[in-house]
Amino acid sequence: MKFKKLYLIVCGIFILGYFYIEYKSSQNIQNIKKYFEFNAEIVLKKIEEIRLNALAMSIIVSQNKEIKECILENDFQKCQKILQSYTSTLTQIPIYQNVLFHLHSKNLISIARSFEDNKYGDNLSTFRFTLKEVKKTITPISGIEAGRCGVFIRGIAPIFIDNKFSGSSEVMLDFKPIFEIAKREGFDIFILIDDKFKSDCFFEKDQILKNFIILNKENSNLNLASILQKIDFKNQNFIKFKNNYFFSKKLYDLYNNYIGYIIIHINNDKKNKFISNLKLVL
Repeated sequence: MKFKKLYLIVCGIFILGYFYIEYKSSQNIQNIKKYFEFNAEIVLKKIEEIRLNALAMSIIVSQNKEIKECILENDFQKCQKILQSYTSTLTQIPIYQNVLFHLHSKNLISIARSFEDNKYGDNLSTFRFTLKEVKKTITPISGIEAGRCGVFIRGIAPIFIDNKFSGSSEVMLDFKPIFEIAKREGFDIFILIDDKFKSDCFFEKDQILKNFIILNKENSNLNLASILQKIDFKNQNFIKFKNNYFFSKKLYDLYNNYIGYIIIHINNDKKNKFISNLKLVL
């Protein structure tokens, strides 16, 4: 009888222990998910901040008197010199460190690029739908756009001369600020662009992932590339792979079209520290 009672007690302890471990494991997973969601929200807010900065700067450029003069004169060198002057001034501000400028005519012909010394006069009407929209609506526009030569957070504003639409100014900012957030907070981040956007001037020489182009590769932890290749982000947004945790969020352009994923990663060694920090914040 005593043996039976002891047996029942031991069984009860094991059962309770099992459920306790399962509970703690489930709680741990939920905390990790909260951590990812918290930081994903920070990343998205930073992208929104970049968008607003691109929009504001495009409007400022569109109202510049010298810009209007060089457009009237169709003077490539003069326009480019003004754009490069903006670049040299703004690169001292972190969010504008890699800023690019582009001016377009009312007929959607490239007038000048701050980043190309000899490229101008090319017709943009066949693939730059945002430029068509700005011309049609006479309204500034901003957001993520996959162009022929890359994915940027863009701001585009109409240029008016004598109250007539005469062209548009474009400001392009990259995603570097969100990598700086990741570095500061201690997690890894990847921006994966669907390789259907690949072109002769937007590609990886040695493409690491089968179906994606890694944006800002120089800021990404490429040691994780072999794991990323094995993960199906289309059907799950939270993934545990051995000692690694991944969280994915679809990336959309300004027309709400899917263009890729934002991936956040932490490993098992750091998760407890991150979760403790999250609890302090929340």
